[in-house]
Amino acid sequence: MSAHIKDDLIRWGIWHRQGNVARHLWYPSKSVGADMIKVRSGYDKESRTFIQALSDDEVRKLDRIVLTLKKVDKTRCLALTRKYIDRETVRDIARELKLSRTKAHSVIQSAEAWVEGALIMRSH
Repeated sequence: MSAHIKDDLIRWGIWHRQGNVARHLWYPSKSVGADMIKVRSGYDKESRTFIQALSDDEVRKLDRIVLTLKKVDKTRCLALTRKYIDRETVRDIARELKLSRTKAHSVIQSAEAWVEGALIMRSH
């Protein structure tokens, strides 16, 4: 797996955290005030230089791929969105999915590889 896909997923996550898409398209918030807490804590105030590297078309392409992954394997999709959109640690993801940290890390890597493969297939 290339570092390029991780960079794209990081920028994709930043784009989503900036409020560019309705959160309910992905999954419900963990708590009623979660989004308000994120705004007040400065969690969503990230450098916009990363966002400029991905066009809206590229973000939509990644959205379609990740939503397709959700149809194929909800666990991998959830792990991926928790890591890149919610910026959770592997430990937090493992706890939420009731997996060992090693297994959670493997699930995340598998999801990243799946997204990379789907991007390669779409480009050919």
